[in-house]
Amino acid sequence: MTKVLLGTVRSPVWRQAFQDYLENRGIEIAGPVSDPCELLKLSRDVKVVILSLDAPKTPSACSQLLDNYPDLTIIALAAEGNWGFLFRRAMTVQKVELDSLESLLQLIHSAEQE
Repeated sequence: MTKVLLGTVRSPVWRQAFQDYLENRGIEIAGPVSDPCELLKLSRDVKVVILSLDAPKTPSACSQLLDNYPDLTIIALAAEGNWGFLFRRAMTVQKVELDSLESLLQLIHSAEQE
């Protein structure tokens, strides 16, 4: 069963609506939690954190959560409207040909541009 942590989500009415909807679909809910330290602590036991984008420190909080829990998925909802951001830590692996020092230099330059 997927476990979701509800952080600071819009309003108590929205938070309850999310909770009721997800629980009725077999999703286990942790929280709600608004304290950043508690959010960090409780995030270790969940797969998904849902929080609101209206907090000014949302991006840094997401970075800190992903630093501590790289497999976590964070859904940050806009305070108004029907949009948000999905935060995940992603790792890519790509096979490269290194047939010369020049090809190594090209890889270094391409990394600088990303």
